[in-house]
Amino acid sequence: MDVLKEYDEKMKPLRRIVGVAMEVYNEWGAGLLESAYEAGMKHLLDKDPTIKVERQKPLPMYWKDEQLEDHYRMDLVINDVIVELKACKFVSNEHKRQLHNYMRLTKTTYGLLINFSDKQVFSEAFKLYPDGNIEKVPLKMTYTTED
Repeated sequence: MDVLKEYDEKMKPLRRIVGVAMEVYNEWGAGLLESAYEAGMKHLLDKDPTIKVERQKPLPMYWKDEQLEDHYRMDLVINDVIVELKACKFVSNEHKRQLHNYMRLTKTTYGLLINFSDKQVFSEAFKLYPDGNIEKVPLKMTYTTED
């Protein structure tokens, strides 16, 4: 299999999740809370028996080696992808850091940041590497050949 086809196969689940987010946005439009978009996405994704969706999945918090009573809550975990949802005007670096921290703490390879803004659905995909670095990855690879 060539490299682009292999990459395309790995990105299919992420593109599917973004497609569901767009479907929810097209139905409801802008101006809702994150929790509404989260509920709509879970509803649509639950219809596919091959997809496991966890909403508001707890992520334990630790102080050194001691587990605390409180925990983080990840918006959606869809199969092996953490999805952080926002409903704001602009995505900030703090929003990205939140997702990156969840990815590192859980050692989850892929994460999506999806923002239901007042004009469109904005999404960014990220990949966690074994060395702990996280990079933005394109959901679709395009290339041209020169004749």
